Amino acid sequence: MVLATGTRVKGLPQAGLELNQTSVISSDEALLLEQAPKSLAVIGAGAVGCEFADIFNAFGTQVTLIEILPRILPLEDAEASAAIARSFKKRGIEPLAGAKVTGAKVTPKKVTLEIEVDGKARTLEVEQVLVGVGRALNLENLGLEAAGVKLTDRGFVQVDKNLKTTADGVYCIGDIAGPPMLAHKGSREGIFVAELIAGKQPHPIRYDNVPSVTYCHPEVASIGLTEDQCQERKLEYQVGKFPLTASGRARASNETEGFVKILRDKKYGEILGAHIVASHASEMIHELAVARENEYTVEEVELTVHAHPTLSEAVAEAALDSLGRVLHL
Repeated sequence: MVLATGTRVKGLPQAGLELNQTSVISSDEALLLEQAPKSLAVIGAGAVGCEFADIFNAFGTQVTLIEILPRILPLEDAEASAAIARSFKKRGIEPLAGAKVTGAKVTPKKVTLEIEVDGKARTLEVEQVLVGVGRALNLENLGLEAAGVKLTDRGFVQVDKNLKTTADGVYCIGDIAGPPMLAHKGSREGIFVAELIAGKQPHPIRYDNVPSVTYCHPEVASIGLTEDQCQERKLEYQVGKFPLTASGRARASNETEGFVKILRDKKYGEILGAHIVASHASEMIHELAVARENEYTVEEVELTVHAHPTLSEAVAEAALDSLGRVLHL
């Protein structure tokens, strides 16, 4: 048996924002709206929050993006987060980081939010609120305890390196097996378990090498460690960075917002992390995912001939920059 029940949307009851499918909605209802609201507050500025802020802004909605942590996209590299915040502000999206919703008055046609930002109180009235502060695990009424399936302290299903639970013959994949809570991670786990059950010896999943993507404009894609994490671990690292303003393809396409940033181990050239802000970052990140999976160094990435003109040339240039040898900047 394979448990793969996934997650569901949830509201923010502690702030008075229970989902009502009219004025307080989730990402589910947002996809079914027949018209865009004039004003929208998005609670939570992770990937989901930023993606929907971007979408509704494109439809002409006045969007306020509210994040309790010090910056939007808090799990991404700080430079990537700052780049998206600047881009959003340029387009009229108001990102409020370090902001807490302290109260809400909800009616079917509008919501009045009480917000605390940098210690100051503020009132915000909007037509709709979109709650994007995470998802609830679908674990109720499955009979897990009776079957001997244990949970972790964080409420996920406890699994070993082969995704086997604490009950004989029961495996678990996807969101309920633990982070990262991403569709492509769950899909890979499904393939892994299917091959294992079929008697094969599947390649172990490297959870530190699962790419993350935020599908806003420009896109944000990342893999491995952020610069803050490198510093926390006291790693000796070198930064290589290449702006898209110096990319011929980006200039020809008029999509020059963003950069490619590579963090390499100072001694051995190992790619510790990579962060891309670009119009097609979701496509570009996989070169670096393959490199990390096969333990290529930045030198080996740079030695690969990149077609010209392409956005992926920026990856090679960032690799070169980490070595102090950038060519086209």
